[in-house]
Amino acid sequence: MRIHVFNPEHDLALASNLDNFTAPHAGRELRHDLGFLPALWAGEGEGVLVEDRSAAEYAFGKLGLPLKGSFVTPDELPQLVSDPSFSLQPWGWDRAVRGEFLRLGAPAQSLPDDSYLNFVRQTSHRSWAAEHLLRPLRKVQGTVGEAETGRTLSEVRRFLSVRHHIVLKAPWSSSGRGVRYVSDGTDGAASTFGFTPQLQGWVEHVINRQGAILMEPYYNKVMDFGMEWHCDGKGNVRYCGLSLFKTLKGAYTGNLLADEEEKREKMGQYLNLSILDDVKQKIQELLLTSISNVYCGYLGVDMMIVNTGDSLCVHPCVEMNLRMTMGWVALYLHEISTKPWSDMHISFKNGRYGLELGMKQ
Repeated sequence: MRIHVFNPEHDLALASNLDNFTAPHAGRELRHDLGFLPALWAGEGEGVLVEDRSAAEYAFGKLGLPLKGSFVTPDELPQLVSDPSFSLQPWGWDRAVRGEFLRLGAPAQSLPDDSYLNFVRQTSHRSWAAEHLLRPLRKVQGTVGEAETGRTLSEVRRFLSVRHHIVLKAPWSSSGRGVRYVSDGTDGAASTFGFTPQLQGWVEHVINRQGAILMEPYYNKVMDFGMEWHCDGKGNVRYCGLSLFKTLKGAYTGNLLADEEEKREKMGQYLNLSILDDVKQKIQELLLTSISNVYCGYLGVDMMIVNTGDSLCVHPCVEMNLRMTMGWVALYLHEISTKPWSDMHISFKNGRYGLELGMKQ
């Protein structure tokens, strides 16, 4: 029996690299409230791990979609993991989710080994994407973007003195967390935070805990978007589609639900679409040669349209998420939906997270 699990704390678990990791309160709430999400794609005879079956059934029922799989709770898992056909499909693979299921009795041979988990962790490091994706993608005409890895406080200060307005990112961090925007005030930025003692402490903490920090120039963003992919671990890479999404202070808030033609038409208002096609082809080539023979699962490459002052360009790799993504969820929802949904977004009402679907007017 295949068991699906939504573990949105995945990125933080990668940073900790612990078998027994406790997510921050917000992460635990997100997992509790949105644990029903894998029921969207779980098939007949498959299970979805949730903490509260009644709450999951209620939340999923609000979507008005047929439930093919079934919800299972942690106390039911010990008898399920003993099934010879048991397999696990998490949102993302890390030591914490493997440790969780080992403690519940799952046989070690049914779960990834250290070699695979180390590969996922190292390839999820933001510096990996900067070197192996962004750098070669910049050869595509109509693109912009750079990123450098800082390993000392002095390197960060030097980068700020040259670029004046920058973005600092922890190598492993979840959406909206682990990111700081910094300006020295010489570029006319509206917000000048400066290199405060608090920022210096944060930079030193990240470098001490994660070994480095990613440094990027600040870009004038026009639109967030991404490309969703699937690797089968056997050398094949499949393009799944475009993801047009929104963020607030770096944190994901929602996705457009539309077919590829509509999304391309929307992006064509800003760009020559041949740039997107060239970026797509180059990413596929890069994934084929770098991870397709090892990684098995979904992944997303986040990008943005940037106003350089002279033209609109594509930043072809803001980051790569080596896991399932909300962009993939949006693609799947649009594919299976028989309703005129226009968008999906994560809400927070009355102390609970929820998945909200908007209707076309």
